[in-house]
Amino acid sequence: MTDRVVRFTTERHVGWLEFNRPPVNVFTCEMVDELHDAIQSALGDPAVRSLWWRAPSRAISAPAPISTSSRA
Repeated sequence: MTDRVVRFTTERHVGWLEFNRPPVNVFTCEMVDELHDAIQSALGDPAVRSLWWRAPSRAISAPAPISTSSRA
């Protein structure tokens, strides 16, 4: 089993999406799928009042061919 690259946690009614694909968190199809699942989890959690994202590194980069995602 591989580690997830998008982690979803909650802290005091805030949902946190953490991208963990160092060094620059380049989006991949795997990340898009995991992000979708994490957002669905957040939407289904009545304790979550807001949703934010963060990354342990200094950058988030988004060049990925979204059309190749399994959800496209």
